[in-house]
Formats: sequence, structure tokens, C-alpha cells
Amino acid sequence: MGRAVEVTGQAARGDAVMPFGDVHYSSEREDWATPQAFFNRVNDAFGFDLDVCASPNNAKCERYYTTERSGLLHPWSGIAWCNPPYGRDIGLWVRRAAEQAQNGTTVCVLTFARTDTHWFQEYGRQADYVLFVKGRLKFGSGKNSAPAPSILMAFGPESNRIEQIADMGCLCRMGLAP
Repeated sequence: MGRAVEVTGQAARGDAVMPFGDVHYSSEREDWATPQAFFNRVNDAFGFDLDVCASPNNAKCERYYTTERSGLLHPWSGIAWCNPPYGRDIGLWVRRAAEQAQNGTTVCVLTFARTDTHWFQEYGRQADYVLFVKGRLKFGSGKNSAPAPSILMAFGPESNRIEQIADMGCLCRMGLAP
């Protein structure tokens, strides 16, 4: 028989407890820059013209929205890149991507592979494709790889461009079940 263990602190609240000694990938920071080599490869396939979650120092496109001019409040067009802040609002970004795809925008969203979450079950499943990225990415100036695997969701009329980078992981076509 197992023994009872009292859960306190972060774990009791459901917060992620990170095995790192610093705040790398913790909820104290949400703005982890997309790895440039990863973005370059995906951009070669899609040709992004809008970064919907950027800051002036990490924008991946000439046109971008920032915290001050939120992509959640402004229209998306063309082919959009979205590496949303890794926090409690991630579902808002995935929902927005699904909505904007319905309006004709092609959107790629890079997130952790949290397929058990409400946001994935409700909105991520609306993606046309989900690429389960090989290995673990290193975001921003991080010394370590991310604490979880990543997915790249593609929504919209030109989402099939993701097939050009299928070798970057396990590519799944969504929406085939009734």
C-alpha cells in the first residue's frame, strides 16, 4: 500500500512545479521567444506576414502586435504566426486562431503539447493539422530545453503548407472523425 502524502504550496494550487533552480519556464515569465532556427524552417513553408504575439525585440514579422496593441483585440489577416504567452490565457489565443481561420486567415500556433486541457479539446481540435514537434525546443535565451513537448497547430485555408515540414515531427490531419 502507498502512503499518504500531503500536497502543499504550488502543487496544491495546481501550479507547475519546475525542477529548475531558476525561473526558466515558470509562470513568473510568459514571453519566451520562438527559437529562430525553428521559426525559419516553418516560415519557409508558410511565409508569415503577421506576428500576433510579439514584442519589439522578438517580433518574427514586419507586421506584429504587442502587449500594448493586443492581437486578441485586432484583426488578423494573411498568414499569421502565433507563439502566445505561456500562461493561463493560452486558450484565448487558440480560440482566436480558430476564429480568424474561419475569416480566411491562415494561422500557425506554437504551444506546449497540452492535449488534456480545455483549450486544446475545445479549440485546438479545430486545427486542420497538428504537428507534434520532435524533441524539446529551447526558447529565448534559455539554457535548458522546454519542460514539455511542443505542438504546432495550423488553421485556415493554407494550413496544408505544414505538410512541407512534416519531417519536423509527427503530423496529424485533424477533423477526419464525424
